[in-house]
Amino acid sequence: MLRETAKAANEADQFLADVINNADLAALNRNDGQVPESLVAFLTQALQAEDNLHQWHEFGRTLGSNGLVLAALAAFNRAIKETSVAIQKVPVYADQVAVERSLGLTCAAAADQRVLRRLAGEPALPESMPDIAEGELSVVCVRSDAALYGQLLDGFTCSPLLNDPLRNPRLTKDMFLDPTYVGTTGSVEDFSFFVVDEGGRPIVQCECDVMGDRYMGCREAGIVLTDCVVASPLLEAAQELALKQLFLMAEWAGCSQVLMEVSNEVAPCPPLQACLLQRKGNRGEVLNAWIDLSQSPEEIERGYRDAHRQSLRWGRKHVTVLSTIAGLSTEQAMEAYLAVHAKARRNPGLRRERLEQLLTDGAHVTVYAGIFEGEPSSVLVSSRHGTTTYYMAAAKADVGNKPLSHVLLHQAVLDAKAEGQKRFDFGVLHSDERWSAKLRNISLYKRGYTRSLERRSLLWLPV
Repeated sequence: MLRETAKAANEADQFLADVINNADLAALNRNDGQVPESLVAFLTQALQAEDNLHQWHEFGRTLGSNGLVLAALAAFNRAIKETSVAIQKVPVYADQVAVERSLGLTCAAAADQRVLRRLAGEPALPESMPDIAEGELSVVCVRSDAALYGQLLDGFTCSPLLNDPLRNPRLTKDMFLDPTYVGTTGSVEDFSFFVVDEGGRPIVQCECDVMGDRYMGCREAGIVLTDCVVASPLLEAAQELALKQLFLMAEWAGCSQVLMEVSNEVAPCPPLQACLLQRKGNRGEVLNAWIDLSQSPEEIERGYRDAHRQSLRWGRKHVTVLSTIAGLSTEQAMEAYLAVHAKARRNPGLRRERLEQLLTDGAHVTVYAGIFEGEPSSVLVSSRHGTTTYYMAAAKADVGNKPLSHVLLHQAVLDAKAEGQKRFDFGVLHSDERWSAKLRNISLYKRGYTRSLERRSLLWLPV
C-alpha cells in the first residue's frame, strides 16, 4: 500500500466527512450540535444541488483553513465529481495536494500531483516508478525503460493485440496518447509493460494507460492480460506478477480503479479469478461485434437487418461513394470529413493534421465520403489492425433523416474483404441498461449488421 490515509482532526471533522462522502442528509438532520445550524443548512442545500463545483471547492478550502482536513478532502472529492472537464478540476486538485502535503501524506500528495499534471495536459515528470521482480520474473515497463520495452514490443510480432482495434499497441495507442481535446480529457500516460523471464523473454503482455483522472484501462477499453507464450511453467506466476504490478502502478498514478475486461465464454486465468474474488468491483456487460469476412458478399448482406438492407438499397440509388482507395484525394477526404461534422454540429474526433498523418503514413486508414445531391453528406473512417478492419468513426448530416451512411459502411466491408482481411470489427457495443440511451442506440444500429457477437464483462476493480 503506497497511499496514506488522512485522519480526522476531531469528531466534528469525521462527522462532516462522513456526511459529505455519503451524501447522508438523514445523519445531517440528526446532528446533535457537533456543527452549527447554519452549516447544516448549507450542506443540505449543497448535497441536493447540481453543477456546484465552485461551491464545493470553496467549502473545502474553508474547512481546510479551519483545520477540518478530512472534511476538506471530502469536499474536494465532491467538487471533482461535479465536472467531467479536465481543466476545471486542476485548481481543486492543487488544493487537495496542498492539504495532503500539510498532513505529511507524501505518497498521496505525489500521486495526486501526477493526476493534476495529466489534467493540466502536462507531460509526466521523469520519476522512477516501482517495478516488481520475483524469482525468475521481472517487469519491463514503458514508463521505466521505454527503449527496452520498445525492443520487446517490436519482437513480439505475433501478439493478438496487433489484430485488436481497441488495444493495438501501435496505431490505436499512438492515437490515444495524443488526445484531440486535451482541455476536456487531460493528457494520457502510458504504463504498458511486459513480464519477462531471466533471459528477457516476454511471458505476459499488459497494455494499459491513464487519461486524466480516470481509471487505469487500455485506451477506451478494459485491460486484458495477454499471454506471450502458449505454455510455460512460469506463465501462472507471470500472470500473478502482472496483476500485482498493475495495481501497484494504478495506486502510484493516482487511480482509484482498474478497468479490466474478460470474456463471458472463457474462464479467466487462475490469478485473475483470485483477483476478482478479492476485489469485488462493479461489473457491466458489453458485446463485441464483427462481420466474418470469409463469407461471400451476398451472405454478408443477407446478415444485415431488414431495415438496414432497405436503407442500403436507397443509398445505392441516391448516394455516390468516394474513398481514399478509389478516387478521393487526401485533401478531399479531409475537407469532406470536416464539412460533414460541421453540418452535423459535431466536434470531429480527429484533428485535421492527425487525419492527414493517418492517411499518408502507411495507409492504415481509409476515409469514405457519401455525396448526396452534390454535397458531402456522410463520412466513415475505417482503420486496419493486422487482419482486422475497424469501424473507427462515422458522421452524417441531418438531411431529413435520410439513410446516408449504410452504403458507406457496406462499401467499407466489401473493401476489407477484397483486401484479404478476416474481420470487419464494430468494437464494443453497450447494450445493457446501465449504459446511456445514446450508447445503446449506437449499439442497436451496429448490431443490425451482424450476428457474430461475443458477450464480455467490464470490471471496475478498486485499487
